[in-house]
Amino acid sequence: MEQKSMADQIEKMGIKIENQQKQFEELQTQFNAKVEECSDLSCKLEFTETTLNQTNKVLADTEETLKKCQYALMERDFIIQEQKKVENALAHQACVLRADLEKSLQDNASLFPKIVVTTGSGDDLWSPDK
Repeated sequence: MEQKSMADQIEKMGIKIENQQKQFEELQTQFNAKVEECSDLSCKLEFTETTLNQTNKVLADTEETLKKCQYALMERDFIIQEQKKVENALAHQACVLRADLEKSLQDNASLFPKIVVTTGSGDDLWSPDK
């Protein structure tokens, strides 16, 4: 009876070992799957970090280009404003000169009859026919 009891215990222990072995294999499989998943996630993280660094560099370059373009636009607008001021000043000066020329033309026209000087012999010093 003792042998039968021992045999039963050995059989139970064998079954228990088999169950624990199966449980160990399942846990080992799950562990390996988690290790592989972590490895994949680490690769994805590294790729994402690399992409992020590249994107940050592109962003910094783009921001620098934007600042340069904004400065160039401000400079262009300033030059245009100054050119408009100069254009307006030139137009005003042209109007003043035209008015002065018209006044001079009128003065000349009114003085023209007065400049005809006659010499003692009666000949004109200047005449439009000469």
